[in-house]
Amino acid sequence: MLLDSDLSLEPELAHVLRGCVGVHFSRVRYPGTVTAESLADALCHLEESATLLAPIHPSVLIYACTSGSFMGGVEGNRAIEQRIRALLGVECVTASSAVVQALNRVGSSRIALVSPYSTEVTEALVQFLNASGIEVMRTALLFGDELVDDVTLQSVTPGEVLEAALPLMGADIDGLLVSCTGIRIIAELPALETELSVPVVSSNAAICRILLDHAGVEVSGFGQLLDGATARGGNSGEESYERN
Repeated sequence: MLLDSDLSLEPELAHVLRGCVGVHFSRVRYPGTVTAESLADALCHLEESATLLAPIHPSVLIYACTSGSFMGGVEGNRAIEQRIRALLGVECVTASSAVVQALNRVGSSRIALVSPYSTEVTEALVQFLNASGIEVMRTALLFGDELVDDVTLQSVTPGEVLEAALPLMGADIDGLLVSCTGIRIIAELPALETELSVPVVSSNAAICRILLDHAGVEVSGFGQLLDGATARGGNSGEESYERN
């Protein structure tokens, strides 16, 4: 279940999973700007989106919006998952839950954060992560406090992520989170990890990890989170693909 403006998640999943996991999508109606109000509005359409997927009998449903699931805090995130489980009787995981699981998996508890959101939304993410046992040490806002539309947000390049992340690094940092399903960097995760010397988790990589675990499938070439059952020992990952 992804936002109707999302241009990034489908090609990233297709690139990593390559037909080894069956993934099906429905869209959630969304006003198109990352504000508390618009994210709450999207939640009003979540059951509609989930119901569209019910006929295929999925083994797991994912609400693939990071900001849309962390804005209500830990309890709000849990409530989203419970709503869908109660509606369809199917396991549900949000992108925010996937991110926390991913950071725990690679052993990152004191992280740097690269955020495409406004200060208000980023502060909500920091509070959510702190409450989930992940300490956010330093943060970079990709657009400052500017409120950008979803198309602009999804234009962020891996080079811009690296530029934002480098000043955040230090001996106290054991991981980097790049939040938002609209940021497409999975193919570049190994290179980013080489440059930064810490595991790098993106929202879409965290979602991929959930799907791989449910399917009992492993891949390689996409960094520490996605490479193999132990999710350790990043890989050089030579493959890449064009951005839309």
